[in-house]
Amino acid sequence: MTLASNSDRFLRAAVKTSLRDLARRWKALDEEIKGLNQQLETVVSTTAQDLVVLHGVGVEIAGQFLGTAGDKAERIRNESAFVKLCGVAPQPASSGRTTGRHRTQPRR
Repeated sequence: MTLASNSDRFLRAAVKTSLRDLARRWKALDEEIKGLNQQLETVVSTTAQDLVVLHGVGVEIAGQFLGTAGDKAERIRNESAFVKLCGVAPQPASSGRTTGRHRTQPRR
């Protein structure tokens, strides 16, 4: 055998080992995510069942809303208060020559 063929074999073996390790890690993380998703679904469904039954609101959206609003839901009096809390309220963006243009500002 030549030196080149030995190095090719070692390279292939190293790649196979790395891919096997990555696959094991992916499977472990996938199982962890599934377990956490089940926990999240249980918590959100019992905490905000009125939200989850709304059309277009799933566990993830309801969970994000709970995380954003926290335990002070009374802060969200209307849609305007909610978009300000989320950091997506439109801000005036006119140059002085035009009016009526808005942009959203990143949340700080």
